[in-house]
Amino acid sequence: MRSTVFRLVPWALFAVVLASCGHPTKRPAEPAAGGEPPPFSVEHLKRDLALPESVVRIRIDNPHGSVAVRQVDKPLLGTYEVVQRIGARPEEPQVALAIENDTAVLKVTYASDTHGGADRLVDGHRKGRVDLGVFVPKGPLVEIATTYGDVLVRRIANDMVVRTREGRLTAAGAGAMDLATVSGELRAYPTSAKWATPMRLATDTGNVLLEVPVSGPIALAARTRGRFTGPFRLAPAPLADGRQQVEWRSGSATQRIDIDSASGDIHLIEHR
Repeated sequence: MRSTVFRLVPWALFAVVLASCGHPTKRPAEPAAGGEPPPFSVEHLKRDLALPESVVRIRIDNPHGSVAVRQVDKPLLGTYEVVQRIGARPEEPQVALAIENDTAVLKVTYASDTHGGADRLVDGHRKGRVDLGVFVPKGPLVEIATTYGDVLVRRIANDMVVRTREGRLTAAGAGAMDLATVSGELRAYPTSAKWATPMRLATDTGNVLLEVPVSGPIALAARTRGRFTGPFRLAPAPLADGRQQVEWRSGSATQRIDIDSASGDIHLIEHR
């Protein structure tokens, strides 16, 4: 029997996080059969790490699954971990949760990462997967990195820096956003127009959707070889590298938004 958790996306992960308030559970491995997936087990774990006032950064590094983040009104870093062990003799993941100087670190690794990392397959399958639901307090900068996993950030007030390779990246928040993915879809929903640093959205082939806070003093510039869509009246201008650029301004134009894509489509929608 194939587990639905193999395709766990951030929305499903948060449903699990919010609905699961009991003790961690463990599922037995399924027997392998011809043409069937390898045996696997799923375990749910919850942990908290108290954060001292000296912490100015929260770093989440998970090359082995998805990450979903939301705000909590407590000085702690809370985690809900969905751990999948795959194979008859699964490799055990290491999920580190610690304070390193002024940074709270949540990191997922396997011992064999030095020999291929998240892309190393065992008999055609991933060696395991760890999906993270993370609860962060207001204040510290939030840094997130994944490879194939999705990222979902739900309306946090913190500044954020997010990097992923092919996972879908969706972020909503009041702080500064620095978001980049190679081929994944990128969606950004700023909930204010007051950022300490310019907003930066970047993809290679991934499409971009931005909800523009049009009532704010916005200076927007966007570049791509793909299409520009949405209700804005834009006049694309050719660039020397073959891409086209559009610009849009409102008010004093003090809040900068920069969108840079090689070939992804860019869709701009209004938010008032």
